[in-house]
This record gives sequence, C-alpha cells and structure tokens, in this order.
Amino acid sequence: MLDAGLDLGKTPAMSAVLLRESGRHAALGYPLLLSASNKRFLGELLALDIEDRRAESLGAVAYGAIAGCRIMRVHDVAGTVRVCKVIEAIVANAFEKERA
Repeated sequence: MLDAGLDLGKTPAMSAVLLRESGRHAALGYPLLLSASNKRFLGELLALDIEDRRAESLGAVAYGAIAGCRIMRVHDVAGTVRVCKVIEAIVANAFEKERA
C-alpha cells in the first residue's frame, strides 16, 4: 500500500500536488491510501476551520476515488460511502456506454 502522507512534513501546496498526482501513484500498481479528511492543507488553502472542512474533504475523496485511491481514511464515513457510490455509478455507466 502507498500513502502519500498528505500534510506530514509538507506544505499545503505540496499536499495539494500529491493529491492531484494520485493517478500517477495509483498507476504504480499498489493500493493507494488517501488520507485527506479534515487535513490542514485543505484548511490553509481554503481558509477553513477544521469544523468547516466536511464538503472539501468529500471533494478530495471524490477526486481521489476517480484518480485510483482505493483506501480512504475519513471522518465522515456515511458521506464518503455516498460519494464513492456516486463515483462508482458514473464510472460503471461510462464503461457500459463505451462497450455499447
């Protein structure tokens, strides 16, 4: 399993780049962990207090899921499950249309 270690010894900009490059990391063939929930980099980049980062954390999960992250460490489990189901439905639907 790979973990980019968002926030761990990194600037907010570095963490944002690592999140953005999740697809590149996932392409290495190992399961990729995303641990962006409520992270400092989201707060600093978007000027949000920790209690105001729910939507942004879910947005990071959506991005990560699309990019290939398959393990999520989160605070909002129910919200994350809903987001991942939406992403799964979109991707499955797109795949079915490509096959048709």
